[in-house]
Parts: sequence; structure tokens; C-alpha cells
Amino acid sequence: RRGPEFSSAAVGHLISIPNIKIYVPSNINDGYWLLKEAIRQPGIKLILEHKALYRTNGTIDTEGKHSIMCGEIKRKGVNLTIVTYSYLVGSALRAAEVLSNSYGIDSEVINLRVIWPLDLQLILGSVRKTKRVILLEECTRNAGVLVHIENELLKNIPRLNIENVTAKDDLVPFGEEEMNVLPSIIDIVEAGERLSARNKLL
Repeated sequence: RRGPEFSSAAVGHLISIPNIKIYVPSNINDGYWLLKEAIRQPGIKLILEHKALYRTNGTIDTEGKHSIMCGEIKRKGVNLTIVTYSYLVGSALRAAEVLSNSYGIDSEVINLRVIWPLDLQLILGSVRKTKRVILLEECTRNAGVLVHIENELLKNIPRLNIENVTAKDDLVPFGEEEMNVLPSIIDIVEAGERLSARNKLL
């Protein structure tokens, strides 16, 4: 049997390196442009590629200029914001469709692309509009970058409704069993339902 040695996320350790820049593509096009920009940028750079993305297909837009060194809004919405990166961007988009079609909750999805340093202005702008946010990450609750985003959000936006959807506080097992630990589309949808219900009670 194989163990969990290579399955757990190490983001929390990596962001402690001084002056590091960490890029996290969520698709093949992001991977292409982030690699080009990483080569051009000075300093220490790291590109984290999720192993599950190697099984996905896509196209590369090689024409024109791309503002790749900041986050992007992958789906516009008005009721809540989902902030995430890497492989979970796809999960967030699928969960957003479920929330919209089944519950009438219109979700905005932010793909961070660069997780250190953070694109806080994009996040703050979206969350000020929706007043509700799901912070979605494969790290455990306090071991990634989203805990830093949560701190900034709470400093800047009073009375903010937040749901954290992260990995359970455990080692990530190898193979299909890892889905018992990592966040799922169902977890995201349930978090969206809780935020909506909480808002109705206010």
C-alpha cells in the first residue's frame, strides 16, 4: 500500500519563504502563461501544478496580451463569492451551477492564479458586492493561504458571512480514499446553502 507522503498540500510551508512568488494554474492556458511570466519575473518563483490537471484537456491562446499575474473572475454573480485556486476552480464552477439551478443562488467564482502575494483588491471588490464568501482550498483550515484572506476580509468588511471549505484535519490518503478528506462539490453547495439561510435569518 502507498501512504499519504505526497498527497498533502504544502502551501502553508512555502509561503513562509521570503520574497517568494507562487503561481497556481487551473487550466492549460493559465499554465502556459504563468510559466512564461515566471521566467520573465525576477526573484524566487514556484509553479504548483495539481496532479489531477494532467488528465484534463484544453487550448492555449497564444495571441495578444494576458493579465495573468493577478486573479480573474471566472463566473460573475451577485449573491456570494467563491475564492479558490488550482484544481478546485473547476469544482467551484460546477458547484456554482448547482447553486444557481437548484437554489437560485448566483455565485461569483474567483480564480486566484497567484496565491502569493495575494490579489486582495480583486477579492475585496467582489466580497463587498456579495457580502458572503466561501473560501475553498485543499489545505487544512489554518495551513494555506485562505486563512490570510479571511483575516484581511474581516479587517475590511464588518459583519461578513464566511464559510471555509477545506481539507479535513487529517493526512490525505492515497487514491480514491482521498475524497473522504478533500473538499467536494457537495461540500461547496452545502456551504452556499448555509450562507443563504444565514442571510435570511438576519
